[in-house]
Amino acid sequence: VPTVTAEGEHWEESWTLVGTILGVEPPEAPWKELDNKAALAGNGLFYAAWTSGTPESYVNEDEETVDLYPAQIYLLLQEREDPSAIQEDVDAWRSLMEQQNVILETSETTIGQQEYTVVTFDYDSADNPYAPGAAAFAAGPGGALCVEVSCQESYEGDATEILLDFLEGCHFSGGTEEQS
Repeated sequence: VPTVTAEGEHWEESWTLVGTILGVEPPEAPWKELDNKAALAGNGLFYAAWTSGTPESYVNEDEETVDLYPAQIYLLLQEREDPSAIQEDVDAWRSLMEQQNVILETSETTIGQQEYTVVTFDYDSADNPYAPGAAAFAAGPGGALCVEVSCQESYEGDATEILLDFLEGCHFSGGTEEQS
């Protein structure tokens, strides 16, 4: 477990560790952690998700019944050492987002010392149960990060505001104090 962030701040034990390089401050209620796993850990790919509200059963496009939450936060982290490979991952995720959705707005923001590309989008499917969403992409120290927020139309909350608040609580590792 890291002991300091990339910005040199103390690493908090209460943070959710995603992979080996990202600490996430638990979002405040009504958000709850749903999942945190090494999707393809052998390849350095990690996934985590948080939800808000009570799920209802929903039949998706593949005819599968799934839990549909009023709002969800999805996080993908691809750990890599090569900065050009990290940027390639970010570019690939952004390209996929642009191919599968209608992009409403793109902007750049810096939170802490980390630069993010923030994209607001509408799902390119009339069957999608979510309202327009927001996503952020970052080439961080040691990995590529993608965070997406999806909310149903009835959810009280703005996807972009939720995303930016969540990113405030994301911290890349700076290693251990002994290594620093």
